[in-house]
Amino acid sequence: MGGAIYYSINKAEKKETQAREFTAGALWVLIISSAVLTFLIFFLNSPILKLLGAKGDLLYLGEEYIAIIALGAGLQIIGTGLIPFIRNHGGSFYAMVSMIAGFVSNMILDYLFVWVLDQGVAGAAWATIIGQGITMLIALIYLLRNKQFTYK
Repeated sequence: MGGAIYYSINKAEKKETQAREFTAGALWVLIISSAVLTFLIFFLNSPILKLLGAKGDLLYLGEEYIAIIALGAGLQIIGTGLIPFIRNHGGSFYAMVSMIAGFVSNMILDYLFVWVLDQGVAGAAWATIIGQGITMLIALIYLLRNKQFTYK
């Protein structure tokens, strides 16, 4: 979120190049942290759960849920990290819509996967990942459409 603040300050001061550099830097931090956290959470989920006292069925269900959630951690980190940029580009309504779309799709898919398709904890995890992916996709579309997405 700090990158979004610096972007706004530099944009207001008419320092467009520096503003874009902060955006690119923030995007790289989001991407790198997504990769690191996905790796760490995926491979350390069982030791972390055991450290927190999980045993038996709770440990098994927790491992199942966290393993799936870890695979989609990047979607959540990047999607949530892009929202402040959308707001700072004057798209607060669009930021709200992207977050709501993710929440609503998560709720609908939770019902579908857990209750209708009887997928249990794994279904709930997949619903969460898909909802986060929808938020990220909408945020990316906004930034790309407004030519505010840059890696350089």
